[in-house]
Amino acid sequence: MIEPYNKQMLLRKMPGLSAMARVVFASCCASRLFPTYELIHEKEGTGEPAKLKAALDYCWESVLTGVKNETACKLQLQVVEEMVNAAYSSMSAFPHYSQDATSIVYYSLLALSSGKIEDPIWAVHCIYESVGRYIVTKEGLLLKGKQGLKGQKLVSKINDSPLMQQEFSRELRDIEELSNGSSTERAQLLRRRAEAEPALPADLPDTSNLPSVRLIQAMMLSDDEFCL
Repeated sequence: MIEPYNKQMLLRKMPGLSAMARVVFASCCASRLFPTYELIHEKEGTGEPAKLKAALDYCWESVLTGVKNETACKLQLQVVEEMVNAAYSSMSAFPHYSQDATSIVYYSLLALSSGKIEDPIWAVHCIYESVGRYIVTKEGLLLKGKQGLKGQKLVSKINDSPLMQQEFSRELRDIEELSNGSSTERAQLLRRRAEAEPALPADLPDTSNLPSVRLIQAMMLSDDEFCL
């Protein structure tokens, strides 16, 4: 069993990667979640996948060329921030997936802009939320009310899922490979691989009836607390 999402574990591992390697890592996570955003657009006509793809491509091209244009990066951040806000105000049947897919590209751009280790960790947070919500809705897990899953019970249900274990294994694999350096060739390989490894299946379940609380918040609730 692979160690589940753990901020302290990621904080220990991120300093071992170069700044550009952290951008590659975040962009790999974003590339695995991007197909879900495209799928929602195909289903509903919502979102702007071409703009989001351009922003993600900018991250990749900056890594591959070794050139970071501060002005261009700020412009992409502004574009994606507007897309994040639009996702949060959307009436889509799949709002949480759109929120995570836009936010994860935003954090990839922040990783490029700031070089801070926290931004790739927030990217992991986004993909964890999307995979977790897929598991919750697909398996019909109850989160609301006093009988709803929370705390360690919810943690175990989500983290033990083969789909989440698959995502963990991909993240840890990427970190291990990037710890050896982030050459252009390695970045190209990781990009192609991430684009061929969507994080979620195409049969997206409707998440509009889920509580607005984030999954990671629900997982921190104690047994005498419950989601409204």
